[in-house]
Amino acid sequence: MAIPSGSGTEVLKRFKFEELDNSPEATIITGVANHIYTIVSMIFTNCHSAGSSLYVKVTDSSDANPCFLLDAHSIPIDGTFVWNDRFSIVGTDKLKCYTGSSSDDMDVYVTYIDQDWS
Repeated sequence: MAIPSGSGTEVLKRFKFEELDNSPEATIITGVANHIYTIVSMIFTNCHSAGSSLYVKVTDSSDANPCFLLDAHSIPIDGTFVWNDRFSIVGTDKLKCYTGSSSDDMDVYVTYIDQDWS
């Protein structure tokens, strides 16, 4: 990651995904070199007729060495989980999420700041 110098841009962006399940994993952010991504809020709503388990992870560019931020977090029927603790990923990291079953149905809405220093 380059040290920011000079001008750059800072843009508030959003990502939404409907009917999340465990196949395939939803890639929320695929990082790009010289960018810093600050996740502001993630909202997950369980639209399935049963409870669901939620997984959120950060991986490197090769999808190896995952760091699980949420590991089998339980969300009840018609439940909503809001993650509003801020955190950042940099460079070519990837932010991904998925559920515990292919029959799950979860909606995802994420807001984040993309700082471009290229």
